[in-house]
Amino acid sequence: MKHISKEVINKYLKLLPIQILGIVVSATNALIDSIITGRYIGSEALGAIGLFAPIISAVGFFMILITGFEILCSTALGEEDKEKSSSLFSTCIFIAGLLCILTTLICVVFRFPLSRLLGADPATEVLLADYILGYSPGFIGDVLMAIMMIFLPLNGDTKRSYVGIAALIVSNVALDLITVIFFNMGVFGMGLASSVSYILSALLLVPGFINPEKMLRIDFKLLSFKPVAEAVKLGSPNLMFTLGTVIKAYVLNWALMKSFGVSAIATANVQNSLCSFLGAVPQGCGGTFLVLGSLYFGSRDKKTFSEAFKFAMEIGIILSAFLAILLMAGSYLISSFYFDKSDPAFLMTRDMLLIFPSFLVFNTVLTILLRVYQCQKRITLVNILSIAENLMIAALAVILISIMGINGAWYAFPICEIICILWVAIDIKLNADKGDDPVKEWISFGPVSDQRRSL
Repeated sequence: MKHISKEVINKYLKLLPIQILGIVVSATNALIDSIITGRYIGSEALGAIGLFAPIISAVGFFMILITGFEILCSTALGEEDKEKSSSLFSTCIFIAGLLCILTTLICVVFRFPLSRLLGADPATEVLLADYILGYSPGFIGDVLMAIMMIFLPLNGDTKRSYVGIAALIVSNVALDLITVIFFNMGVFGMGLASSVSYILSALLLVPGFINPEKMLRIDFKLLSFKPVAEAVKLGSPNLMFTLGTVIKAYVLNWALMKSFGVSAIATANVQNSLCSFLGAVPQGCGGTFLVLGSLYFGSRDKKTFSEAFKFAMEIGIILSAFLAILLMAGSYLISSFYFDKSDPAFLMTRDMLLIFPSFLVFNTVLTILLRVYQCQKRITLVNILSIAENLMIAALAVILISIMGINGAWYAFPICEIICILWVAIDIKLNADKGDDPVKEWISFGPVSDQRRSL
């Protein structure tokens, strides 16, 4: 790493843990809620809460706006435009807050029709409606916390990010146990515990943005809604990715159920559970580069931008390869945690863990490559691949299952990532200027309107 400056290494390593922990904490809280609900309330309640998952995923659509403003705000920070960056940040907070309040009102007022729409039967309808009533007010805390955690390190207040994360985990577990065991509030208490913990953690982060001397501050006098359209455009890959993920999950489950039955679905559920945690590495590495890359893009610092890209690749490949090797080595043990050795799902899961993990390395590489395009505001290829990646996995899984059995489903993941990486490589070859350093020559710092269109 001698070719990379200490400034880039320090900034990247300062931001990376926050990005990864933010994803891991959300997955951990969901896991804790499931364990406590199943243990103290019952499987019927756990099933009811599971039906709410599509709404929680739908709130993730707000990431379209957040990611777009993240790019614009980081670019403004690179330009050292204090008022513009604070204006963008404040506008993001304001709009996200309004959308969360509106979503909460809709969920609370229409919780019974929504429960039926989500598939609740008469036995679980009331349980799900109660959970919606308790959980929905926490949307605003969840989303605003995600926004503020991205920028606290750049505002010189990294410690506050860790305080917020710690407060979220501790308060969520404590409130889950208090509402369920001591007050016997059932699923409403579980939802309320999540709401309070998210709002409390978000409030702890707000003081990091009220000092007028800071580069980023919350000042609603600076609100400007002109950048909203551009922010939505820049964040649109999140929409494409989410749509592709939904289609992929449906097709993959259909193919596995049709060919191999419930045991294969159980194995797919293990894979999905692991992805909730493991995905923190590619998403965290890519998200960290997106912030720093946009910062250096704003300052027109091509050299440092390329250094940040190279370091993101190096650290991302190291981390994802380590996790992949760990999963493969522990395939037998991990499978035994989920299934008895006599269960057909045990061997399916063991084989899955020997094949699927290589996907992590290729996915990390692809994610970081696409973040370069986003920093440069070249969104066409990013949007195409964000949905095509998932559709290709689904199509390859169906084809390979017919050729090599259930293992074909797991081979589809790394093969698809390799195809997508080659797609990006072709685009780079066709569009990059010729030079000694292909990374530097690929990165265009000219006006967006002058940039060549990607494939």
